[in-house]
Amino acid sequence: MEQINIIIGGQCSEKGVDYNCHINGELKDYYIGDSIKLRQVLINILGNAVKFTPTGKSVDFLVERVGGYDGKSTLRFVIRDTGVGMSKEFLPRIFDTFSQENSQAANKYGSSGLGMAITKNIVDMMNGNIDVQSEKGVGTTFTVTITLNDSDRNDESVEDIEIRPQDMSVLIVDDDSVACDHAKLILGNAGIATETALSGQEAVEKVKLRQARREPYNLIVIDWKMPEMDGVETTKAIRSEIGDETAIIILTAYNWDDILDEALEPGYYDAILMDMRMPEMNGMEATAAIRGLDRPDAKEIPIIALTANAFDEDVQRSLQAGMNAHLSKPVEPEVLFETLEELL
Repeated sequence: MEQINIIIGGQCSEKGVDYNCHINGELKDYYIGDSIKLRQVLINILGNAVKFTPTGKSVDFLVERVGGYDGKSTLRFVIRDTGVGMSKEFLPRIFDTFSQENSQAANKYGSSGLGMAITKNIVDMMNGNIDVQSEKGVGTTFTVTITLNDSDRNDESVEDIEIRPQDMSVLIVDDDSVACDHAKLILGNAGIATETALSGQEAVEKVKLRQARREPYNLIVIDWKMPEMDGVETTKAIRSEIGDETAIIILTAYNWDDILDEALEPGYYDAILMDMRMPEMNGMEATAAIRGLDRPDAKEIPIIALTANAFDEDVQRSLQAGMNAHLSKPVEPEVLFETLEELL
């Protein structure tokens, strides 16, 4: 759920669509089942909901436990959007292979291809049920019902990593003294040693001092908008002193897109993760365009195909288009990291 909300929440934020996730009633943190396939189903349906929902409209994701017996629990996932919707005549064909109500939709929204057919197939193999209701111009509601095995795993033991607040040291950098004092109070109550700096210059000096004493901060939290030396400039100066030794988080109340490119420098992208099914220019077309660019890294940079399909012909097509590897969505972090290690 956490991964799904990060992915879909980000897509909705970029598009200006309101996203809400609700958990009704009591739901355990852990159940036993095929998490990869279930996540693939939910991301595919939610992704389509975002795709076909205009700016200013909404996508809601509801999760609830609707029954249980003999060490099993039945969970219901409801994805409701206020998007373009579908006609009653088309609904019976929604799960057919390569079925799309409007031939122009592929260009405007991106082709769903085998997405919904594969989604229903996965749900069927999990002995679940998928239902869809829709009205043209009003919106669409998908309901997925799956029965999973109950887990004995303690809900509170989320991570095996032990976090010891008393061993942590944090630097808060903000020109607002009230914000600094508040952060210091909150972290102090958790047992975390916290120092503050009211400017980028002061932060750099404190980092230098800590470095000289061989007592680096575990974390530095920096406000982006500061006079004279903003968060990005401060981060660059700190990185020049200590490299990657300390984690740095930049906080901003502004649109992250305005700061992203600058915040990632000095640095560069080592690889490209390319979605295969995109509107206007699909992944293979984009790959061909990149490979044809007149710049030295265009031919060398690894391009990894991402798609909901994992059939042999899809892999072959992506490799023939100049891609270096092919991963099926949703991508498991471990698989992605292994692939990047092989290519870089």
